[in-house]
Amino acid sequence: MSSDPRDRVPGALVVWNPLIEPDTIVVHVDHWRASGRGDDRRTWWGRIYDAPADRMPRPELVAALEESLGACRESLDARGRVVLFATDFRQLHALEVDDVRSTLRDPDQAPPPEERPAYYHARRVIAWFRVRDVRALSFEPIDTLQYLREHVRVRRTSYGYDPYASFGLRYPAFVCGPAPEALFDEPRARLGISRFADLADTIYPPRLALARGELQRLLGDTTWNGLDDASRLWLASARILVTQGHALDAQLEMTPVVMYLSNVLERELVGGVVQPVAAALGTGSPRLEQVDQLRRAWDGFEIAPRPLTLGAVAMMVPAMRSWQPARHGFGPLVCDDAWARWLSQFVGRRNDAAHARQVDRAWVEAAARQMFGEQRHPAIGVPLHTVVHAKGAVRNLIARSASAP
Repeated sequence: MSSDPRDRVPGALVVWNPLIEPDTIVVHVDHWRASGRGDDRRTWWGRIYDAPADRMPRPELVAALEESLGACRESLDARGRVVLFATDFRQLHALEVDDVRSTLRDPDQAPPPEERPAYYHARRVIAWFRVRDVRALSFEPIDTLQYLREHVRVRRTSYGYDPYASFGLRYPAFVCGPAPEALFDEPRARLGISRFADLADTIYPPRLALARGELQRLLGDTTWNGLDDASRLWLASARILVTQGHALDAQLEMTPVVMYLSNVLERELVGGVVQPVAAALGTGSPRLEQVDQLRRAWDGFEIAPRPLTLGAVAMMVPAMRSWQPARHGFGPLVCDDAWARWLSQFVGRRNDAAHARQVDRAWVEAAARQMFGEQRHPAIGVPLHTVVHAKGAVRNLIARSASAP
């Protein structure tokens, strides 16, 4: 991509605060993905100004806002789009924007609540940018600074953007940088994609995106897509740590791997298997099949109000074997003694890791390979295949119960 000054066009740069929403990019991309189909997908990026509605920003901030919005409108008039650079001084993304609105003096110009991420609802926003695509430019601080220094100019000067220099910047800042055609059209055509925001590496650093891709291939689409996204992130993080250990040929501490894998099991089994059944039981609905059997199976377990843990689940799941719907529908997770032993052993290893006791490296690596789908456990196969199958069976059971006359 050219950095020739003649190729730079007016745009703006915003800085987002991780203290307000640590997953700002993920939240916007997820909202964009859920907003529709194909090229019609949109989301709005807001410039948050946390102050009472009757308090005007300082004059220098108002001037910066008006100048940057004017720069955006200049590019919108010329190209129908403008590039909004968004950074937290660590990562940097380019947003392809096709509309801008100032709400500093006219809050009624704000987009409808359903067209923007939910975390904006309780915030004062003084400007909005309608986003049609999001592209990752860097994920490391030094790469972000280098890109901004080389490709983005403050206003119409020859100075590259540098947050550590004394520019007295207010955000959004009027900058000149690569045109939308260079940042979006040409690379999309080259890659054969419709939008960058559809790609995993838009929101995940390259090695994390690579780990996610590897896991999806190993586990298969059905199992991978059946996991919560938080579980997918923990699983990919564990894979990176295990891979690093092999690549460096070093005796890395394996406690983080144990905790990541435990988090996956706890989230999937609590949120996908036990908690939905417990919630249905708690309603006292007679429509839940063989409900008296379930109450007897879980007699003595404290289900509420404290959140369930992996240790509790490791006992509650096998206990469901005496409940006919679970015995017939939830598969080996409930019915197989080997699964009960495996879960109990996993809880023990998790407790060792949580209490700073040494964890056997060979066990961790074997458990990781089984969770990744690289290797079958001799007695239970690939654990997450069974867990995702059980989650689906629970959803079907709850749906049947809800629709029963």
